[in-house]
Amino acid sequence: MSRDHPRARRTGMPRIELRLFGHLRDYLPEPGGPGVPMQVSEGTTIGDLIKNLGIPPVDPKIVLVNGLHAHQEQVLGEGDRVSIFPPIAGG
Repeated sequence: MSRDHPRARRTGMPRIELRLFGHLRDYLPEPGGPGVPMQVSEGTTIGDLIKNLGIPPVDPKIVLVNGLHAHQEQVLGEGDRVSIFPPIAGG
C-alpha cells in the first residue's frame, strides 16, 4: 500500500463530527455552531465519548450515529456524525 493511499495516512485517531443539542451544548469541547469536528482515539465508544465530555451518563437519552440510533458500546469510526439529544418530554 502506498503512502498516498487513504488508509496509509490514517493516524489511528478517527475524525468525527459531534453535535450536541439542548442543554448538552454546554459540554461542547469548544464554542461554536451546532456541530464541531474532533478527533477521538481509535476504539472510542459512544459511552467513552459521553464520559470524556463530562456529560452525566443519565442525561443523554437519544444518541444517533450517522442518523441511526446507536448504543453505548458502539465504536466510533472515521467520518461518523454523532448527535446526542437530552431527554425529551412533552405533554
